[in-house]
Amino acid sequence: MEKPKIGAHVSTAGGLFTAFGRAKEIGADCAKIFGASPRMWQAKLPSADDIKKFKEEEKRSGIGPVFLHAPYLINLGTPNGELLLKSVKNLSAHLKIAELIGAAGVIFHIGSSAGMEK
Repeated sequence: MEKPKIGAHVSTAGGLFTAFGRAKEIGADCAKIFGASPRMWQAKLPSADDIKKFKEEEKRSGIGPVFLHAPYLINLGTPNGELLLKSVKNLSAHLKIAELIGAAGVIFHIGSSAGMEK
């Protein structure tokens, strides 16, 4: 039987690649990270150099899989058209970041309809 993997949400302050050292420090086998600031609507895609560093450190560390967590700001259930548009744009950016770094998946919370009737 394969040993279960234990991980945690770790900081990427200083670059996405820094997550692996932080995961190692706490004894994690896998990790969940934010791909961009969870407090901002704009999600900057990582540079080619950042992606290279991330993949090199991932390979060196042996930590994985890595999942990307999209910001809590996203609300796909909102009746507010402007908020929905910003949410779709932000989630799309995080899906792209996940693709670029080779993340195993993207975790996000669908949001709330804010009491909207069905």
